[in-house]
Amino acid sequence: MRTMARDSWTDERLDDLNTKVDRGFVQVDQRFDRFQGDVDRRFDEVNKRFDEVNERFVRFEASVDRRFENVERQLEGVNERFDAMLDRFAQLTYVLMGSMGVIFAALLGVFATQL
Repeated sequence: MRTMARDSWTDERLDDLNTKVDRGFVQVDQRFDRFQGDVDRRFDEVNKRFDEVNERFVRFEASVDRRFENVERQLEGVNERFDAMLDRFAQLTYVLMGSMGVIFAALLGVFATQL
């Protein structure tokens, strides 16, 4: 089925379309004016809810910050404990190396007296 295409827009047709669009905007303006109080009230409610959400995010952010600070303090304690353990292992290593040196010297002394 073939549709008929209009070949051109006349000034009169464009003026009719312009008038129709203008009437549509007037109707929208009238409806908006009629419900302006409701629209303002709803926007106020939305703004209030956004403020509440922002407050919740601020509280949540503060809570997360406190938790991370607590974790950082705990990790610092763990680091201090590891450092203390490493110091003890180093001391133990020095003692063992010294003991091995004394034992080696004693063995050399035993062997030297046997020869």
